[in-house]
Amino acid sequence: AFKHHQVVEQCFTHSDVEVRRWAIWCAGCLSTCRPDGELHALAATIADVMSDDISGVVRKAAVLCLCKLGAPGHALAERVASTLRTDVDDFVRAEAAEALGDMGELGQGQHAALEAVLSDASRHVRIAAAKALAGFGEAAAQPSWGVAL
Repeated sequence: AFKHHQVVEQCFTHSDVEVRRWAIWCAGCLSTCRPDGELHALAATIADVMSDDISGVVRKAAVLCLCKLGAPGHALAERVASTLRTDVDDFVRAEAAEALGDMGELGQGQHAALEAVLSDASRHVRIAAAKALAGFGEAAAQPSWGVAL
């Protein structure tokens, strides 16, 4: 049976940046129609795009898509943290910081990556990291029944 997501995934390597960016966006939208096993494979593929694509616009779209997918698995959160540490595009790194904040519980490596960029040269990255870390503090301060004091 032919599936729409197969066509979308073929566009991940298209020569046109906008085609690749929109393919990543569409993959996130179509993810609700996929079983969990396929979702993990899709997330891993998008993480590869996030690490390897030449375009910052496409890498940023991949970060957003991973956040939308919930980035299943600790290894993918580490890949986002690696993007935060190493990407050359400030806006991609800022998006990675926001994505880490949205992912919820993270390991020490991801927290360390956020703390390390608090002194980054980019204002966008510093703000995104501060917001992400503040979000963790707010979540930790909430009582277990979810009512803020």
